Amino acid sequence: MFRPLLISMFLTSTSLADTVSFTQSNEYFFNTNGANNTFSRCVATGDINGDGIPDVAVSDRFSDEILLLVNCGQGSLSTPMVIRSSGEHHNRIIEFEDLNNDGFIDLASASGFGATVFLNLGTSQDGDWLGYSESVTYTAGSDPHWIHTVDLNADGYKDLLVANYGEIGFETGWHVFFNEGDGTFGTGIEFNLGLNARCISIVGVNLDQDDDPDIAVVSQLGYLHIYENLGLSEKGEWAGVQKRASIDTESSACSVRALDLELDGDFDLSLANRNHPQFSLIRNLGEWNFVHELVDCPYQSELVEPSDINGDGYTDLTVIDKGLGSFHVYVNDGTGQFTLDYNSEHNTVAEPKFISFADLDQDNDLDSIVVNSYPTKDWGSIIVSMNDIVPLRDSKWNGDCQTIWSVDDDGLADFVSIQEAIDAASDGDEIVVMPGVYTSSNDVLVNLKGKAIWLHSIIGSEATYIDGLNQPCRGIVCENNEANTTIIEGFTITNCSTLEGGSGILCSNSSPIIKDCQIINNSSSIGTGGGVLIDTGSPEFYQCLIAYNTAIQGGGIGFVNNGNPILVGCQTKDNVATIGGGLYTESSSITIVESLFCQNSPDQIFGNYVDGGGNSIGMVCYGGDNNCPDLNADATIDVNDLLILIGAWGNTEGIEDINLDGIVDVTDFMLLIANWGPCE
Repeated sequence: MFRPLLISMFLTSTSLADTVSFTQSNEYFFNTNGANNTFSRCVATGDINGDGIPDVAVSDRFSDEILLLVNCGQGSLSTPMVIRSSGEHHNRIIEFEDLNNDGFIDLASASGFGATVFLNLGTSQDGDWLGYSESVTYTAGSDPHWIHTVDLNADGYKDLLVANYGEIGFETGWHVFFNEGDGTFGTGIEFNLGLNARCISIVGVNLDQDDDPDIAVVSQLGYLHIYENLGLSEKGEWAGVQKRASIDTESSACSVRALDLELDGDFDLSLANRNHPQFSLIRNLGEWNFVHELVDCPYQSELVEPSDINGDGYTDLTVIDKGLGSFHVYVNDGTGQFTLDYNSEHNTVAEPKFISFADLDQDNDLDSIVVNSYPTKDWGSIIVSMNDIVPLRDSKWNGDCQTIWSVDDDGLADFVSIQEAIDAASDGDEIVVMPGVYTSSNDVLVNLKGKAIWLHSIIGSEATYIDGLNQPCRGIVCENNEANTTIIEGFTITNCSTLEGGSGILCSNSSPIIKDCQIINNSSSIGTGGGVLIDTGSPEFYQCLIAYNTAIQGGGIGFVNNGNPILVGCQTKDNVATIGGGLYTESSSITIVESLFCQNSPDQIFGNYVDGGGNSIGMVCYGGDNNCPDLNADATIDVNDLLILIGAWGNTEGIEDINLDGIVDVTDFMLLIANWGPCE
C-alpha cells in the first residue's frame, strides 16, 4: 500500500555525532478557515510563555489565522491556539522577536495589508501565560512578502524590514519601520526598486564589520540588491542607506539568509532557487566585494536555512525541496565547503515551504520543524523530526498536549482500526487514517463517543473507506452531544444498511463538522435517511457527495425534529426513496448553500428548507460520468434535442436546464451545441 509518511515513530538507535540524522516524531495537521484551501506557509520557533522551552508558530497564507503550538515537554506540542492578524490574508513570513524589551518574545508577520505585530502580554502573578495582544498592522506597500527584525539605528530596539512583492506592471521595493521603544512603529520609509521589482525576501546583517546592520533584498527575477547602512548622522538621526551591489543570480531567487560560512567575521548570504536544481552562496570578500557561487542540489529549492545541525560549531545549510517533499542537509567542513550529508524521506503528497530548528525535546541538539501545504486538500501540517545525536525519549509522552494517533489497516501504525484510535483518544487529539478499507463485525463501524477530536484521512475519500460490506450496520454514529469541535474529514462511507435509517451517518443530538466525505450506496429498509439521518442537532456538511442511497423517506438525507444543520458545496444525487429522494425534512431550518440536487427519485426535496443561495436543483445531472445532455435519450445530440430545449426556453425547471442555474437560456443552448453528435 502507498504510504506517504508514518506517524509517531519511536527511535531505537542513535547515530554518530558527526553524521546528520533525523527521526520523524509527529505530523501535526491544521485546518484553517481562509477563502482557499489551508496553505501553511511559514514556521517559527521561540519560547512564547517564558517556561524556557521553545514553542512553535505557523502562518497561513490564505487566512488571517496564525497558529501557536505550545511545547509541553520532550517535543510534544499542544492543540493549536489561533491568533488573528489584522493584516488579514497572505500571512506569509513570521518571525519571533522581543520588540519592546520586556523579556517576552513578540510576533511579527508580513501580511496582506502590511507589517503586523502581536505583542506578548507575558505572565500573570501566578505564572500563567496571558497570550498575545490584538495585532496592529502598519501599511507596507503592495503585497508584503517577507519580514525581518533588526536594530537599524542602534537604539537598542528591533526595527522591521519588509520586502514588497507587488504586482507585475507596477513599481515596488522595501520598507523600514522604526521601533518607537515600546513595540509600536512609526510610518514606514519606502525604498523603491522600480518596475516589476517583485521583492520576495529581505535580511538585515552586518556586511562591512562596522557594527551597523546592512540590508540585502532579493527580487524574484533574480537580482540581489545590497545596501550599506549609513548609520546615524551628526544629529543622531538615521542617515539612510547607499546601494553597494546588485548581483544577478540568473535564477528565480528567493529566501535570502545570512551566515558566516568560514567563521572569518564576514557575514555571507544564501539564496534558494525556484527554477534550477541549485542554490546560491554569496561569499563576502570584504570592501563590498562578493562572489556568487552555485551549489548543486537534488531539486529546486524554496529555502536555504543556515544552522549548526551536527553541533560542531560550523554553520550547516538545510535546503527545503518542495518538488520532492523533503529537506537536505549540507554539512560545513569548517572552511565554508559543503557536502550533502542527509536527505529526509520524500513526502509525495505534501509541498514543504519552510523549516525551523530548535531543541524541542531539551536534549541539547537541534530538532527540525518542517511546514507543509497539501495542494487540493484543505489542510496543512508541520512535521517534527528529532535530531538523532541524542536518543529520543518516548514520543508518546505529551503532558497536557494533544496526541496524534495513526491508523493503518496494514498494521504499521498505532492502531489497525479507527474505533480503537477513538477509544484511546482524548478531547483535542487528532487521528490520522492511512489509505485502506476499514470495517468490523459490529453494528456501528465508527462511533465518535462524544469526543472533540479531528478524525481525518491522510489522502482523502478516494482511497479511505469505512465499508459495511453490505452487512447490517451503521457507518459513522455521533449521538453523544458532539459539537463542531468534532471534525470528520476525507472518508467514503459505503455499503451500510439498517432498518431505522442513518445507515451511512447518524447524527442524533449532535452537531459535528463533516467535510470532503462521500456517503454512497447505503440503505434503510423501513426508516429515514439512507445516507444521512439528522435527528435533532446542527451538523455542518461541506463538499460532501451523497449518492446512490435508498430509504423509505430521504434516500440521501433525512432531517427530523430540531436543529439547524447546513449543507455547503455538497452534491446529493441518484438517491431513491418513497418520498424525498434527495432530502426529506420535517423542519424548515436546514440550510442549503451552493449545493446540487439532481436525479433523485421520485423527487429532489420533500419538505421545507432554507435556500442559502447558489443552489442547483434539477432532474438530470450533467458532468462527471453523465456529461451528455441527451434530452430525448436517443444517445445522440441533434436537432431533436435542440427543438426540445427551444420549446422549454425561459422555463425555471426541467431537464432542459442543462447547467442547473434555474433557467433555460443561452448558456444551456451553448452547452448542448458543444456536445453535438453521438454521446460517448
